[in-house]
Amino acid sequence: MAQRNPEADLLRLVELRRATAPLREEIDRLREELLDSNYRHNKSLRELQAEHLSQLASVATATQATHAKPSAKQSKYSVAEAIQKYLGKGMKPRSRTRFRPLLATFEKFVGPATNLAEVTQARYSEYADSVNAAEGWSIATKKLYITAAGTMIRWHANRGEPVESISAGSLILAKTQPTSWERDAFTMPELGVIFGYVAHTYESEPHWFWAVVATAFLGCRIEELAQADTESDFKKDAATGRWFIDINETIGSGAHKKSVKKESGWRTVPFHLELIRLGFLKFLERERKAGARTLFERAWAPHKQDEAATFNFSHGITKRGSRTIARLVKHGDLPPGRATFFHSLRHTFISHLAAQGVPVEMRCAIAGHKPEGGINASRYSKLRAQVEPKLASIDAGFDEYVKLLRVAVAASTGRRPRRTPKPAS
Repeated sequence: MAQRNPEADLLRLVELRRATAPLREEIDRLREELLDSNYRHNKSLRELQAEHLSQLASVATATQATHAKPSAKQSKYSVAEAIQKYLGKGMKPRSRTRFRPLLATFEKFVGPATNLAEVTQARYSEYADSVNAAEGWSIATKKLYITAAGTMIRWHANRGEPVESISAGSLILAKTQPTSWERDAFTMPELGVIFGYVAHTYESEPHWFWAVVATAFLGCRIEELAQADTESDFKKDAATGRWFIDINETIGSGAHKKSVKKESGWRTVPFHLELIRLGFLKFLERERKAGARTLFERAWAPHKQDEAATFNFSHGITKRGSRTIARLVKHGDLPPGRATFFHSLRHTFISHLAAQGVPVEMRCAIAGHKPEGGINASRYSKLRAQVEPKLASIDAGFDEYVKLLRVAVAASTGRRPRRTPKPAS
């Protein structure tokens, strides 16, 4: 019998899903309209960015003639070519996807054909001023757009290109509020609204239900959950008998590449017993038996990245999350603000750990953050891989989450809430 090629199978799956995408999108649209009959598409962030790009282009056209010519030395790259070079082979696909739109804004402002050596500090400062003037962007977002361009220019300077020394320090706006306010966490009543909204899909759309609820209780990034290998990344701890997710970049039986934001993101996170009670393990086993290599691929096709066999597994899930929060805000169920669906679920989890008095070392080990100062690196590295030390923080700290979820599921299914099983002793 010929040996199966997992990579080829995954590519065939992607092509099949792509061919049926129009039909699936129509089904999704009708399903979402049933959940919210008053649904209308809000203006997306992409449309807002497109408007701002147009404004930047107008400013660039009006001011381009006023700039003094730079020194006689020229770079061998135009701005467009310099960006393409910077986004080349050495960068991870996820990082490339993140930086491309940031640098596209800069390219639009200075002009793609502009020689890189013509980007002076004065020109860069004008770009920063235009970014800082953008309405509706947080200070953190503006900082990303400004520093991305500066980093790209310095990258070329370090490789011998005759470009002016660029500094972004004084161009970044000072924060007027704590960082935690810029990345909004949900309040407990707001989390109850979200649980109540998705609970209606508990039986009809289990992939969506578990994408939201599991992310809320694990505190992981949605891509970390969506890319996890169904055969090798969901495990039972031999010492405690508890199930956990192993977040890593190791290629498992599914033969697909995974991406973790930083090395500190490689970690284990135990499943709260409420997830087990509600049937997460049954959902996992059902997906395994159906041949799914990842949890949600049967509902959302992996999104092909630049490199062969590299995919974004949460692309369709995050798009639905954006639509969901837009509807909830539009109808007054959630307040308007800077909250994003899955990132805010993660930030809510981390903030909740802090509010429960969980030490910073443990919070970092569960969330995959790099701790700062005063923490033994070797001990922290071991803690990230361990399951048992994290159980007390997970089991005792999320009673309020459990109550909200039980009320939501009971209201949507008509079932009486049952008790969460006790942890194994």
